[in-house]
Amino acid sequence: MKKLFTIFTLLLCLNMAAMAAKNSSADSDKALFQDGDRVAFVGNSITHGGFFWPFVMTYYATRFPERNITFFNIGISGDNAGGLVRRMNSDILPHNPTVSVLMIGMNDVSRGMYLPGADTVGRGAKAAKVLETYKAAYKTVVDSLKAHSRELILLTPSIYDQESQVETPNNKGVNDVLYTFGEYIKSIAPSYNATLVDMWAETNKINRAIIANDPTKSVLRKDRVHPDEPGSLVMAYEFLKDTKAPKYVSLVEINAKSGKVTETENCKVSNVKVSKNGNLSFEMLEGSLPYPVNAKAMSILEYIPFVDDFNNEIVRVQGLKKGTYALSIGDAEVGEYSSSELADGINLAMNDKTPQYQQAQKVWSAVGNYRNMFNRYRMVVAIDHFRMKDFAGKDDPAACVAEAKKQYDALPENQKKMWAGNALQVYIKEKGRQKEYFEEVMAAGKAVYKINKPVSYTYKLTAK
Repeated sequence: MKKLFTIFTLLLCLNMAAMAAKNSSADSDKALFQDGDRVAFVGNSITHGGFFWPFVMTYYATRFPERNITFFNIGISGDNAGGLVRRMNSDILPHNPTVSVLMIGMNDVSRGMYLPGADTVGRGAKAAKVLETYKAAYKTVVDSLKAHSRELILLTPSIYDQESQVETPNNKGVNDVLYTFGEYIKSIAPSYNATLVDMWAETNKINRAIIANDPTKSVLRKDRVHPDEPGSLVMAYEFLKDTKAPKYVSLVEINAKSGKVTETENCKVSNVKVSKNGNLSFEMLEGSLPYPVNAKAMSILEYIPFVDDFNNEIVRVQGLKKGTYALSIGDAEVGEYSSSELADGINLAMNDKTPQYQQAQKVWSAVGNYRNMFNRYRMVVAIDHFRMKDFAGKDDPAACVAEAKKQYDALPENQKKMWAGNALQVYIKEKGRQKEYFEEVMAAGKAVYKINKPVSYTYKLTAK
């Protein structure tokens, strides 16, 4: 019996080890978005004109280049939960999302109640009504999205900055309401089997860390509402963390003494050669590209472990003769490393000299172009949503364009140069060809997947 138990225990351990190895190699299969998914980012201006969803798209386009995933910007600047209810059937569901990502709340707060010097009489009762109105509309939106999506992702609202010392008047109290909205979202997410991303908590934490270093800085723009590239990378980081995205671009470990590959992750390694003088070369085809962190977002890496958690492109070579080695990939020399650094493993993901990083930067450029075109397209949708909703001729594009011209001419001169004026000008130009323009936007998205496929390179380590 003791012998049988020992054999059983051994087999169990071997099985668990095999499962662990299998799970390690299959980490990339755990990512939320799958091949063929249509991912709808639903929201307000933080979605409409933001960088958060393009940064998430860039992660998937570089990390899973074989997956054909379509990302939709379904944000409208100035919208709220009630507006989502109104445009659900006309604007959101026609995109046929398989995955819906929802963040809404900034325009539901009634920020005017919190203006400096605003009357506080009855504010508590008004705030309670605001919350109930939000909850009712939000639930209606979630019910619709859940019914039409295989996966639902609910984001607590990103913060309103009521702590930094910027010039914009501080509507103190708004962020507290957004926190309350977030707590409601947390409370209902389990009943919808929804993935929860706590965007409020992360953006609030990072904002406080930034302000502790410099009270005049923020994770948001100076308007206290909108994240720019750094804040958007914080949001993308939290999204990837809470959706359990994999960390590895690739990993290879080689023993220089034996010339054998001892570990790999998301790559194929072949033709390992070790010369008599200790130089090493091998061929490697990675399954992914490194994540090309946007240049304007680099500063935020001081506050979030994005590289450690999601951008690992590791080359580890053990058994090298002591010394310094030049590493080349293809025709490019990308750096010099000591034998001890190589034994510990070097992370090449942020090395902009590698051909993989340079290819990834081109992917980001294509995603950025897609983002810009989609942003412009959504201006047309926004004008229809807000300015044409009660217009008698709203079903006639030519009549809508004529009406938009009247509205533009009626704007004060200073507003013609602001968002409303710009959006009306885009509308006037593109409304008559809205369908064709949308097809151009979609073509720009598809162009990303024509340039994101990794290629094989020869790696060479040469003793200096």
